[in-house]
Amino acid sequence: MGLRDKAGATETSKAPNLPESKTQLTEKETSFIIAKLRQATYTGSEFETFYNIMSKLQTFIEKK
Repeated sequence: MGLRDKAGATETSKAPNLPESKTQLTEKETSFIIAKLRQATYTGSEFETFYNIMSKLQTFIEKK
């Protein structure tokens, strides 16, 4: 018997429906991700993934 049974909850909690603008990255958030990715160390195939992600993020910022 879990807490849900004791509390009498019958509905499962769901993520709230957020407006579309809240689900997309802002320029500030994208810049933060780019800065953190640049600080990391990559080896082998990770570097290829890093390069692809960085290219996409930088393109995203340039469009704004």
